[in-house]
Amino acid sequence: MYCEKCGTIIESNNQPCPRCGYSGQPIEATSYTHQASSDKSPVNFQIPDQKKWNPLVNIIAGILIAVFLLATVGIILLTEVKFTAYEQGSGTANKAETTIGKEVIADFVKEVNVVLGVNTNSNTEQMENEISGEADTEFIFQDSNSRFLEEDEIRALSKENIRYARNEIYARLGREFSDEQLQEYFNEKSWYAPKYSVKEFDSLGDSVFNEYELYNKNLISKIEKEMGY
Repeated sequence: MYCEKCGTIIESNNQPCPRCGYSGQPIEATSYTHQASSDKSPVNFQIPDQKKWNPLVNIIAGILIAVFLLATVGIILLTEVKFTAYEQGSGTANKAETTIGKEVIADFVKEVNVVLGVNTNSNTEQMENEISGEADTEFIFQDSNSRFLEEDEIRALSKENIRYARNEIYARLGREFSDEQLQEYFNEKSWYAPKYSVKEFDSLGDSVFNEYELYNKNLISKIEKEMGY
């Protein structure tokens, strides 16, 4: 039992409190315990504030990722190397080219544009053309002076492009054209350097052509006739 006033343990009901001298009726231990515990003030627990989401962090992270992707594309493009080795005294050139898979690069460029939110309908097409070499060659058949063309690849062209393919063999050698449309077409090519008038060029005959050019111009003329052009 406990003293009702100060809570000191009392051994007998008739015994006053040895501590404060209170002689009132002592209380049972269970009642005091319940009362004492109920008198206690509740403990306030403060839950720490959770960190708020900061959109600036995500924006900075997105910019860093975009910069990294663009830098990667630049490195890949710069690793495309073209090496030309010339044999001394032979007058011929052996060309060895190391090129990166162009389709892989084009797909990668599309992914970068998606991350950056760039309109892929215009910018990506321009990039793909530059990667594939279409903006640099400016030829129908860039190598028509160094290999024999196949009939199938010629027949696959439009009537207009077949005509250009035949005449670019002449244009590469510096021939001018009496047809204004053809002359304007080749004037726009960066590689075209006119040297001969139509009369001067024709006077040279077939001697001006190498074996590939002679074969290819005759093959293209033959296919034009067969197709009714």
